[in-house]
Amino acid sequence: MAAAQQAAPKRPDYSPYLGRYRDAWFGDVTVYQQGTQLWWKAARSPRLVGQLLPYRGNTYVVRWKDRSFNTVDAFTAFALDAQGRAASLKMDTIVPYPTGTSYDFQDLDLQRVE
Repeated sequence: MAAAQQAAPKRPDYSPYLGRYRDAWFGDVTVYQQGTQLWWKAARSPRLVGQLLPYRGNTYVVRWKDRSFNTVDAFTAFALDAQGRAASLKMDTIVPYPTGTSYDFQDLDLQRVE
């Protein structure tokens, strides 16, 4: 285990995920790197900014930076094309929706924008 950890790159390669994605209803989302961290930011909702934390494979957990409003963290799964570059991303909440709120992350169809 220790040998595998030492052999693993110290800095993950996020380049396949970086870029702009668009949903027809929600608008643009940017996935960007800041230092060694991967981030998610919505253009139309400036408070929806979160760090993407590795979960499993091409799936990350977006942990929202602004914890003051009742938005649940979400899974973010990238679909890769034949070259290994993210072509789209789908989202879903990690926990059931809080009573009286509606976070329809699963309805977003975010496609990469060139």
